[in-house]
Amino acid sequence: MSDSVYLGKVFANVEACEKEIELDVRGHLPDWLNGSLIRLGPGLFDLSDDFSVNHFFDGAAILYKYDFDDDHKVRFKSKFLETTAYQKMLQIKRPIFTEFGTCSHPDPTRGLFARMLNKFVPSDLTDNVHGNIYRIGDEYFCASETCKVWKIDPNSLESVEKVDLSKENRVTLASPHPLVDDDGNVYNIGASFTLGLKYHIMKIDAPRNHEESSLCQLTRTTDLTRLSPRSKTLFSYAHSFAMTKKYVILIEQPLLINSLKLITMTAKRQALREAFEWHGQKEKTQFHVIDKSTGHSLKTNFISQAFFFLHVINSYEDDNHIVIDIICYKDHEILNKFDLSNLRSKESTGSPEIPSVRRYVIPLIDIESAKNDENMVKLNYTEAEAKKSSDTEIILTPETLMESGFENPSINKKFASKKYRFVYGGASFEPYKHSNSLIKLDTMAKNTIIWKGTSYQFPGEALFIPDPNGTEEDHGVIFSVVSDVEEDACNFLLVLNSADFTELARIMIPKIAQICPSVHGIWKFKT
Repeated sequence: MSDSVYLGKVFANVEACEKEIELDVRGHLPDWLNGSLIRLGPGLFDLSDDFSVNHFFDGAAILYKYDFDDDHKVRFKSKFLETTAYQKMLQIKRPIFTEFGTCSHPDPTRGLFARMLNKFVPSDLTDNVHGNIYRIGDEYFCASETCKVWKIDPNSLESVEKVDLSKENRVTLASPHPLVDDDGNVYNIGASFTLGLKYHIMKIDAPRNHEESSLCQLTRTTDLTRLSPRSKTLFSYAHSFAMTKKYVILIEQPLLINSLKLITMTAKRQALREAFEWHGQKEKTQFHVIDKSTGHSLKTNFISQAFFFLHVINSYEDDNHIVIDIICYKDHEILNKFDLSNLRSKESTGSPEIPSVRRYVIPLIDIESAKNDENMVKLNYTEAEAKKSSDTEIILTPETLMESGFENPSINKKFASKKYRFVYGGASFEPYKHSNSLIKLDTMAKNTIIWKGTSYQFPGEALFIPDPNGTEEDHGVIFSVVSDVEEDACNFLLVLNSADFTELARIMIPKIAQICPSVHGIWKFKT
């Protein structure tokens, strides 16, 4: 994807390093940095000499763990998730489940009846969960966008239990980015189509007693409410959503999934993305605002021009407004950039897909009292607009906080669903203004601080870790795993001071500790 640097070896198979090794720390680590960084991503793409999966999202999930001790030593280990999808990839050298960009293949180890049954969703959805790792209470889960979720042991990296949300809550697809409120209640969104198309707003109440605490928390999922999509056969792709203290906001974007194609894709030997349809030329993006206390949706339709997104940065309420910050693209072509044929190409693969950081503001006022073409946004720190177009519809126009933006945003979680200031992100592999960079964006002052590596260094997610004794929002460190493709160079875990982006340390990752660009990570303080 880069014009000058070949990235093919970055997106190659890795071998798990299950025996813990000590890493070389170059620099100084803060005394409070005592815990584990666990990262998740794909790590197995070439299943045999004559077969590779088609897309980065199809690779088998692998966990990486960096243990930070009191003595400032860092130890590393990695382990593939023992999913059914992974085990079958090793056994028959083909994926037997429908993956994002690769169709399923027959499983010769199963009988005819079982193979026929496996052709119907959701039984044929993959459990290859490398989309995110998250925590609910003391449990850690790995998820993608299907109904299959794996509970893991964060200490050993062992795969503990597979949870099927289609059995718990009838959802076929679910976001891998649940959100937790200050009371410990967990919210998520999903979709189902076996009994008619529905969006699900799901909730896991905070445990009230020992019995509830001892259960796998995902099995306690219930529906707060259900919503009908705008179409009877199409529903919106949703990787994440927004939440404030009082509201859940489902963003119905015009990248739609055709339920009829989804049902038949295994029988027709099609990949999941072949059920995707971009309707941005004729459809708008709609923001559904749901009251968390009642499950009722606000009657006003909040509409914007079409855009595609993967990640909501944060959202909050301020003086009768909902503020939502999102990483946006003009369409969904960024997904195709992660075809392995593109990632491993020595040639440029077309114009880059550049994300922008946008702020949308939803006014929570009586629409009937508003005048047409009056900007209903009254916050003095944003240029976002909201204008009434009818008695039931408000058109949202965003403020662009950063034109050439970043991906995989990270914030101080203490400020989730609250008014905040700072967000951190990493540049994509696309050649553009911020290639090879990590970025800190001040959403109020509208300025940035940049860490930039060499043209051979490609940083991943900029994960913020708060200083437990910090007094400011940006007191802490940034972790980012940097892939260095220069000849004989080693990859490294970069540690930055999150306040000023000065470099604190590089933790060198030797060749024996093979890594592939991971997707998301989580920090676990030692107790």
